[in-house]
Amino acid sequence: MNFDFERKNDVFVFDFQVICRPFVGPLYCTIKNARRVTFFIYLLGIFYAVPLLFEYEPHEERAFEDILFLTGHQKFYRSKLSEIGRNPIFRWTYMLINALGVYVFPLLIIILFNRQLLLSIRTLERRSAQYNAPLPTKQGTTTFAH
Repeated sequence: MNFDFERKNDVFVFDFQVICRPFVGPLYCTIKNARRVTFFIYLLGIFYAVPLLFEYEPHEERAFEDILFLTGHQKFYRSKLSEIGRNPIFRWTYMLINALGVYVFPLLIIILFNRQLLLSIRTLERRSAQYNAPLPTKQGTTTFAH
């Protein structure tokens, strides 16, 4: 699992809470909740990676003995699919989990929260225009550091 991408989603969701829901954000955006989410992401990563340990097994390759001039005590090993790795149900299930968990769900989260963020900015701009007030984003520079 791409941990960096998942961690960025984690930070992105917390930023969304603080920006778009400023009164509710401090309730959810705490160090304790950030640690819980980070622990959950690492736990998912472990459950995701454990089946890969059983997907391949070492296999002694004898086809290259003449080419590589291997002596009697030297052996050449390659990895090949294990019994679990050759199982089509395992392959398709793992591929589906990989596609959804690594690519589809994180991308959907980013798309949906960016949309909500842009809608919140538009609402703020409309309200500022109604009251002839300057936009908070135009009053100074705001920098987010992660």
